[in-house]
Amino acid sequence: RKCAEEAGIQSLNEIDVALKLFHERGMLTHLTTTENLRNIIVIQPQWLMDGLGQVIRDQNHHSFDMEKVVSVGLEKDAQRMFSKGIASRDLLEFVWQYNEIPFFVDLMKSTMLLSEWSFNGEQNFLIPSLLQTCYEGSVSGIKCNFDFSGTFLPNGLFARLICLCVENSSLHIQKGGMLPMPRLYKNYAVLDFEQGLRLRLLEEKSAHKISLILDSDKNASKALYILVSMLRKVNEDAMGTGLTWATYVQDPQNSKMIPLEEARMKMLKPWFHVKDLLGSAEKTKYLDLASFLESFSVIDLKP
Repeated sequence: RKCAEEAGIQSLNEIDVALKLFHERGMLTHLTTTENLRNIIVIQPQWLMDGLGQVIRDQNHHSFDMEKVVSVGLEKDAQRMFSKGIASRDLLEFVWQYNEIPFFVDLMKSTMLLSEWSFNGEQNFLIPSLLQTCYEGSVSGIKCNFDFSGTFLPNGLFARLICLCVENSSLHIQKGGMLPMPRLYKNYAVLDFEQGLRLRLLEEKSAHKISLILDSDKNASKALYILVSMLRKVNEDAMGTGLTWATYVQDPQNSKMIPLEEARMKMLKPWFHVKDLLGSAEKTKYLDLASFLESFSVIDLKP
């Protein structure tokens, strides 16, 4: 503000306009989706990258100074973060050297790199990109496939889907709900989006495919809506709307995978029902999801 006054800019509105212009031109980075982000103006992009790199890193090649970690009693916290992707606030404060913690937490949450982890009374954070163990078992159930083979399945997409799902589940718990702890792997997740709606997600990198698998067809249409909405959100906010994919759902009569539009035209159960075509009153059951996704506003880190 002092610099603005020296340049003859007096009003807060003029300052906001100037900051927006400088941000769009790549002269600085000023994010505005939360108060914590709005309060920081970044004039050295390397500071931003270094801060994120303190957390999102390959421990095999860029390890912590474990002597320091042990000396402050955070050895188990560090081990858990790099094996399970779950970070304590104490560990984040340590690696960020107690510098602008609210800013970096809000930045990572808004870009779907980090989510709250509120299961079993914990108040920690999940960083899905740090999950190490791959699931190698079989998965059965009614399926919906999101096929990216026409282009490619980018790194980070699956992790961001997990982040959105876990954040929603944590908010559900914070409001008094009861949900079991998710089972998370680098390529597979079993989690309850809400009571009575369990989602299983599987990433097959070699096939450029993400699958939604359900134990029963009871909430198939709602589960499909959730995943389509989340994929669109990640595509718009993190991938620059550059992703394209084809969606296929399983016909329970013959187990064949058919294109989504064909299933819609046939009103194929359990993915589509006549009630899905009703007016806004029927769709109010999805308002909580819409409000939740809106909380992840677009953050453009590029000039």
